[in-house]
Amino acid sequence: MNRRRTRRLSRATGVIAIALLASIGRPCAADDALPVRRPSLSESLEGDAKADYDAAKLLFEDGDFGGAASKFRQAHERAKDPRLLWNIAICEKGLRHWARVQNLVQRYLDEGRDIISPEQTRAARDLGEAVKTFVGTLNVSAPPGTELTIDGEPAGTLPFAHPMPLDLGPHKLTAEKTGFRPFASSFEIAGGTETKLELPLVALTSKARVSVQAGEGDTIAFDGAVVAATRWQSEVESGTHSLRVTAPRRKPYDLRLDLVAGSNRTVEVTLENERIVWPWIAGGVVLVGSAVLGGYFLFKTDAKPAEQPNGSLAPGTVQLSGWAR
Repeated sequence: MNRRRTRRLSRATGVIAIALLASIGRPCAADDALPVRRPSLSESLEGDAKADYDAAKLLFEDGDFGGAASKFRQAHERAKDPRLLWNIAICEKGLRHWARVQNLVQRYLDEGRDIISPEQTRAARDLGEAVKTFVGTLNVSAPPGTELTIDGEPAGTLPFAHPMPLDLGPHKLTAEKTGFRPFASSFEIAGGTETKLELPLVALTSKARVSVQAGEGDTIAFDGAVVAATRWQSEVESGTHSLRVTAPRRKPYDLRLDLVAGSNRTVEVTLENERIVWPWIAGGVVLVGSAVLGGYFLFKTDAKPAEQPNGSLAPGTVQLSGWAR
């Protein structure tokens, strides 16, 4: 740290002590010089706000800066006195939360401009200037609506109107957005500069991808509808589906597909030839296949048919014996 910055911090520390004394009930000298003396912060507070304020003083004097900051915040929520913002800033300085100090000091200057003295104004500006080198900014690029958490605390929803001020040093970030996978990362903030982060959020999907490779000209049907011939690929909803591949004179191919979201399924299909049975017609009887023919010859005997006795039936008339009809 150079000599100029050291002097600036020393000056800021000195005025902080003066302002803190004023905030706990002893007005600074500038207040005494005013024509009409303003009530000190301690004199202005009442009820629960005064009780919170007194508790914060005790915690601060005991070195519990976190507890004191919490009680000062409660007092500010009740009383809305901007001078309490300065007290909170002093507690955050003790915790080395530089970005918070910077924010609180600016709020103190903006909201308290009508009641704080010139000396208090100078002290606040000196402190704000001194902590600049301990604060950097973060510029995040991500889909709108992404919710950020930094160092375990909610940081807001993108997009931000301005880069976010953060203390110099290491930090952890998590990002969440409906329809995307959660993202986590660590990053480093350099004081006095801007750090840019681009969050590569990956979208969740309810779809799966299917590819089918069949024979040339084979018909492909998906969930009962013909979708292509030979080959087909598409993105479909996850879940259970049916696949059928057909072709003339080949056995159909049927498959049930249970598809998981985000999966990629490839199916290769080779249809088998159908077994063709050819019929023959002989003597008015249909003989199917070689097995029937073989049976015919197997049971055929060499005996000649018995001679029919001469009858007296008229020509063209044949008598058959067998089942009664």
